[in-house]
Amino acid sequence: MQMKLAVFDIDGTLTLGDGLGTSCFFGTFDALFGGGDGTVDRRLESYAESTDCGIAREAARRALGRDVDTGEFESFKSAYLELLAREIAARERPYRALPGADSILSAVASGGSWQVAIATGNWRRAACLKLECARIGIPETVACSEDGASRAGVLAAAVSAACAAAGGARFERVVYVGDQPWDLRAAREVGTAFVGVGGGQRRARLEREGAVVIESYLDQDAFLSVLDRAAPLGSRGA
Repeated sequence: MQMKLAVFDIDGTLTLGDGLGTSCFFGTFDALFGGGDGTVDRRLESYAESTDCGIAREAARRALGRDVDTGEFESFKSAYLELLAREIAARERPYRALPGADSILSAVASGGSWQVAIATGNWRRAACLKLECARIGIPETVACSEDGASRAGVLAAAVSAACAAAGGARFERVVYVGDQPWDLRAAREVGTAFVGVGGGQRRARLEREGAVVIESYLDQDAFLSVLDRAAPLGSRGA
């Protein structure tokens, strides 16, 4: 049987978090690099790379006029992750599963023809904290900001790791499931198929760029059908 791979983003795709991670990220950044005045740009779409590493480095260049050194970078990363862990522990389920997302990974993998993986712009600890809080099982293959300089790099790392976990086999089909235009662009760059998740303006934005979009995972059979029909977007191949 030829294997297929479904790769999922986290924020907005599997979990809903009301901006807690963004607030902790930029709050920590302001305290360490921005003078605490709150002027750092918190619009994620304004950054060239939609990963924790990419946003942190670009925000620092804007605020300081230089690249941060390794010690500064690691201090920021550690402080942010500790704050996020404290805030999650202090709140009542600040991250929850998108409807149906708590069981969709196991449902996709249960048929035997699909494997699942995660590709997220979060640092690894943040990814695990969010998934655990939302009570979503963490699959074997998880690629995070530590694994790629860009969102496309993280996606490529997830595909490569999944191939290695499958004994070096090449997947017949790879589909990236995400909720933002940068997820769609990453799929195009890597050459995978793409399925969008979301409603309202988020859905309209992705559909304008040619994506097929679902609102939730409640109808698992319908979602699996969408995965099977999704066509590769890019030219490089996965």
